[in-house]
Amino acid sequence: MLSSALHSLAVLVLAGVLVSSAFLKLKDSAAARASVEGFTVIPGALVTPIALALPVVELVLGIGLLLTSASPFVVVSSAVLVLMVAFTVLVLLTLSRGEAPACHCFGAVSSQPISKFTVARNLALTGLAIVAVLGNPYSGFISAFAENPWLWRAFVVALAAAVGLLAWALVSLSGARDQVTSLRGELEVLKAQSRVNEQVDIPDATVVAPNGESVRLVDMVEQSGKAHLVIAVAPGCSACKDVVPMIPGWRQEIGQQIEITLVSWSGRDEALDSYPESAQHLYASPDGSALRALGVGGTPAAVILGLNGKVAAGPAHGIEAITELLGALIQAITVNAVTGRLHGPQETRALGGADTGDAHLPPEGTVLPDVMVRAEDGSESTLTQALRSLNVSDSVPVVAWRDTCPYCGEIAPDLQQFSQRSEVVLLVNEPIASVRAQGLSGPVFQTIGADASRVLMVPGTPGGMPLKDMVTQPGGGVGGGSVLRMLIDRAREAGTYIATPRLEHMEHQMAAQPVPVGARAPQLLPVVDGESNGTHSH
Repeated sequence: MLSSALHSLAVLVLAGVLVSSAFLKLKDSAAARASVEGFTVIPGALVTPIALALPVVELVLGIGLLLTSASPFVVVSSAVLVLMVAFTVLVLLTLSRGEAPACHCFGAVSSQPISKFTVARNLALTGLAIVAVLGNPYSGFISAFAENPWLWRAFVVALAAAVGLLAWALVSLSGARDQVTSLRGELEVLKAQSRVNEQVDIPDATVVAPNGESVRLVDMVEQSGKAHLVIAVAPGCSACKDVVPMIPGWRQEIGQQIEITLVSWSGRDEALDSYPESAQHLYASPDGSALRALGVGGTPAAVILGLNGKVAAGPAHGIEAITELLGALIQAITVNAVTGRLHGPQETRALGGADTGDAHLPPEGTVLPDVMVRAEDGSESTLTQALRSLNVSDSVPVVAWRDTCPYCGEIAPDLQQFSQRSEVVLLVNEPIASVRAQGLSGPVFQTIGADASRVLMVPGTPGGMPLKDMVTQPGGGVGGGSVLRMLIDRAREAGTYIATPRLEHMEHQMAAQPVPVGARAPQLLPVVDGESNGTHSH
């Protein structure tokens, strides 16, 4: 039988960890959702329920360890053991797939990628849970104080440490938010100055080429004569399996300027077994050193290598970030993505970028997947039901949007008049409050278990088109300029458009630029399990 003191100490530590974790998750619900969403082994349909329930379960179990005894304590301590084993197995499975999402185990203040340290920590907590279970029958933590007076000192020390941890966490969280705000401001300044951030050299690392020979990353770029969009993948990575089928379509979009290369975090043979369809463009990094040198912490990820020997952009981790990077490449006007340097003197860039027309949209008449969305009041429905609730008799423009997207931020002030009149619906992945912070007061819906860009079959944000019963209508576009053009045209037709100097100047610039037509965006993968994209027959 374990000593009462050792048993009580294990209970105290476990309770402190669970209560602290629960409090920090409840303090920042977005981070709590991220803590679940990052683990792709968890089905998308379970992300929201688990994200909501996990901090509550942790809080109940933490308090239960301190307040129960005898049979109720057996139930609570056993549940804690099951929870710790589940955490450990989840981390091990995720790491075995070559993925390393941010942990967020303690809310927004613990955003480091999972690693062997995470496994060791979880095993230690599992060991403490085993000690708690083996200590039964247990007279309760309160009784243990009477039997071991020194536990009062341990409790006071632990309580002080917990208070200090929470204070540090709250200060760190506040500081992190201030830093994000500062970084966004710096980004706007850089855009206004139309210059490129100082870039780092391509690391002196080697990969195994398709012919089996080793090649330096910088030589790989120079030999092709093109910049490289490097997609990091790994065998067994389910998210990578979703990305790879999109690549042929991406090559149609940017293949003339940029070579798209896969680098697998594995040996060459294992990579070929997992991605045989990409053999011609498949490289391997058996020990992952080349990918780590590029800053890749998990898969899938993307990095752009320029012909000037610099890392032009990235790494972007996850499908959403990769598609945003692709969208930025398509929309970039002032920066030469092939060299990483600015073009020579040219006409000033139009607000929101050039109008891309229908060049990156699904064909008119495409039936989009009717995914679940969440309204601002927390109610959930299908996107069709949500759009019908707006009581719009005709089609309504729906635009994929991200508050962190610099192109979205650029046109946000000009979008306000259309949003106020409910002439555009924004579809987002992040909490709706982040859009309200941009001064946009109109209809916004948050996707549930799906990516907004993929729902609308556009390569990035902002991008969208008018929808009627989930069927695409003419007049949309990808990029800030295309979105504003769509909304201006519709507002003029309705007689509601309010011209501003910025918008008038934008229209003047666009009038002098040819608008691409006829090109179509590549067919995307199903957005949610069991759903497919179809085309409406005329």
